[in-house]
Order: sequence, then structure tokens, then C-alpha cells
Amino acid sequence: MTLGYVGAHPPAGTIVVVGQLATFYYFLHFLVLIPLIGKIERPRPLPTSIGAAVLGPAGAAGGTDMPRFVLAVAAVLALAAGSIGIARAQEEAPPAPHQQWSFEGVFGTYDEAALQRGYQVYKEVCSACHAVKHLYYRDLSELGYSDDQVKGIAAQFQVTDGPNDQATCSSARESPRTRSSALRQ
Repeated sequence: MTLGYVGAHPPAGTIVVVGQLATFYYFLHFLVLIPLIGKIERPRPLPTSIGAAVLGPAGAAGGTDMPRFVLAVAAVLALAAGSIGIARAQEEAPPAPHQQWSFEGVFGTYDEAALQRGYQVYKEVCSACHAVKHLYYRDLSELGYSDDQVKGIAAQFQVTDGPNDQATCSSARESPRTRSSALRQ
């Protein structure tokens, strides 16, 4: 319930701390507490008949599980009340304003300058950890680069070929037709 409440709010201030604590308890509960309780507790023996399990010892009415039943019902009601509060909080949030995007619709277009800035950020920051194995340099022409610019970008990098007949490796400048090693770092 707490994680649902935290997830419905923007991550700022105490919401982040509450979310971290609730996540810690969530995993602690399922990965530590439940297995530990399973080792400590012993199951009750099977009853001789259904009547003995329901009516209790010697057929007395009212059994011994009534306080547990009341607690279970109270817990379910408390959870239901909490979820209603979360639903109300979500209903009170104003709807997000509609955005006008240049690429919206069938005839939409992308802003080439923004695409090229995105490639620059990827090349300078993201490519250190994240690979784009299946991208060819020639695909950069779709970002608005001319053929000469794509050749220039590809020529900045060298690719090492596999061993030849003499078991030596050679390196060569990349071309737009090769898969990008710079984009695969």
C-alpha cells in the first residue's frame, strides 16, 4: 500500500526516502522474514474430520479461530480503506496538458538539430557503457547528416580486423558501410 502511494507521487523529498524504506522492508519481508518464519513455525496436525476443525474440540460451537477471523477481516477492511484513499489522491491530480509535437501524425517530421544533439550526447556520454551493435554509420544519414559528414564521422574511428594468414591483426579506418565500432564500445 505504501509503495503504491509513493509510486503515485513525483519522486521528490521525503517521498523518495519513504519509498526506499518501504522497498527495503518489502524485500526483507519476502526474502528474510517469511523463510525464517517457515523454519520456526510448525504446522498444526491434520484434523480427524472437517467437523472437528470447524467446531473445535469436543464439537463445541464457536471454535478457537474466531479472533483470527476478526483480525483478518479488519486487515482486509483497512487495506480497502487505504486503497480508496490512494484512488482519491490519484483522481485529484490534474490531467497533463496536451503537447504539440512536430513528429505527431502521419506527416510529422523530426527536428534534425535535436536528433543530431541526441547523437552527440550518445557518442560523448552514453556510448562508454551502452552499445548499439546493429547500427551502421550509414544510418546516421537518417539523422540529417550528409554523406560527406557520415564519411567524416566514420573516418574518425579505426576498426581492428581479425587475424590474417600470418596471424596478425590489421586496423583500418571505418567506412559508412561498416558497423560502427564507436557505437559498440
